[in-house]
Amino acid sequence: KTNFNSVEIFLSRYQTKGRGRKQRSWNSAKDAGIYATYLFQPMLQQNISGFSLVMGLAVAKTMEHFSIPICLKWPNDILSLGQKPFKKLSGLLVEVKSVGQNIEELILGVGLNISQQEFPENLPAISMADFYKKELNYFNVFSLLTFNILELANNFFSQGFSGFLEDWNKLSGINGKFIKFKEGAQTVEALVKGI
Repeated sequence: KTNFNSVEIFLSRYQTKGRGRKQRSWNSAKDAGIYATYLFQPMLQQNISGFSLVMGLAVAKTMEHFSIPICLKWPNDILSLGQKPFKKLSGLLVEVKSVGQNIEELILGVGLNISQQEFPENLPAISMADFYKKELNYFNVFSLLTFNILELANNFFSQGFSGFLEDWNKLSGINGKFIKFKEGAQTVEALVKGI
C-alpha cells in the first residue's frame, strides 16, 4: 500500500542547467552523477513539513550501503565526512505546486556525485568514487537510491516527520555548533541543539 496517489520518476545522465536552492547552479558532468526528479502526487491536504529532511535520510541510507560516511546539513545537503572542510556529496531541492490548501505535486530533485572528479574551484564537492574504490554501477546506485526514497517517502506520508526526528538528529552535521542566519535584516548567531 502506498500513502501517496502516484509518483513519476525522471532520470538525466547530463544537465546543462541543473540548479539547487536559490537558483544556484548544480555542476553536472555527463555520466558522472545522478540527476533525478521524483514527482509525487500526495493525498489531499497531507502535511509535508520535514519532507526534504526525510529525503536526506534516504540518501544517507544509500550511502550507508556503500560504507560512505556522511552527515546531513539542514535543510538539503549531504556532506562527506573524513576530511575537513566537509564536502558536498549530494543535494536536494523540493518544490511544491498547490491550489489553495491542496498540494497537487511535490517535486523532489536529487543530485548525487558518483564519479565526477572536476568541480569549480569555489565548490567544495566530492564523489562516491573518492570513498568507494570498487567499480560503481550507475544504475545499481540509482535503483537503490530510488528504493530508499520511495520507502521513506511512503513512511513519511503516513506518519509525518516525527518518526524520523531521532535519526535525523543523529546524522546532523550542525548540532552542537554555532551558526549564523538572517532574520529579516538582522543577522543572528545561535547554538544548534537539534530540530
